[in-house]
Amino acid sequence: MFQRYTISNHPDYYEAWPDVALCPDSNRMVCVYIEKTHHAVGTHSIVVCSISDDRGKTWSRSYITPPSDGKGFWYDSPRITLLKNGTLAAVIPTKAAQDEGVSEC
Repeated sequence: MFQRYTISNHPDYYEAWPDVALCPDSNRMVCVYIEKTHHAVGTHSIVVCSISDDRGKTWSRSYITPPSDGKGFWYDSPRITLLKNGTLAAVIPTKAAQDEGVSEC
């Protein structure tokens, strides 16, 4: 049977595209996701990393990227995976604002 736990539910942000990795031989799980002001295309985003040491029951919260505000891009769909040597690797793609027809003021 699966247990459902909340990683984050911030009332002021749109949180999206989570990815989770389980560390071997421990109860540690690491999650990366995007935090934005809204769902629509835009230039404000930040990547959040949350860590659980009890297999997902409780989660810490820390930012791993500076905000993309005013830099002409935003973060999109981060991924995290456990490599064969036991190292966690995260990939954080970006999208240029002009690629989506967004212009900066």
